[in-house]
Amino acid sequence: MERNTRSLNELEQSEELSNNDILEIMNGPDDGRIYEIKKDQITIGRNNDRDFIISYEQSVSRIHAEIHIHNKKYYILDCESLNGTWIDDKQIEPKKETLLMPNQIFSLGDVKLRLRSKDKD
Repeated sequence: MERNTRSLNELEQSEELSNNDILEIMNGPDDGRIYEIKKDQITIGRNNDRDFIISYEQSVSRIHAEIHIHNKKYYILDCESLNGTWIDDKQIEPKKETLLMPNQIFSLGDVKLRLRSKDKD
């Protein structure tokens, strides 16, 4: 597989990331905490059986959202959470995959996260 050698600006405008992608919490007590993406479907929520657990924040549902990878593109799906999943201050429709762009900040309840390449800071 080719190594991603594009500039950060080109990466931000692209619809796909490399194989070294992470989710990063952008606020609250876990600000800066990361989760390395190693599979095609990631579950997120307060439950201990989630892939990426955000247990401290009550605005995050036990089973809040999933991230799916199809054809090197990332999609987020809200699992009918109580406080919703938001991209660019717009709530996404529950149970419908929504394209998630590289470096885009999204919110699960009050928690802000970003999908980014591990190789780019």
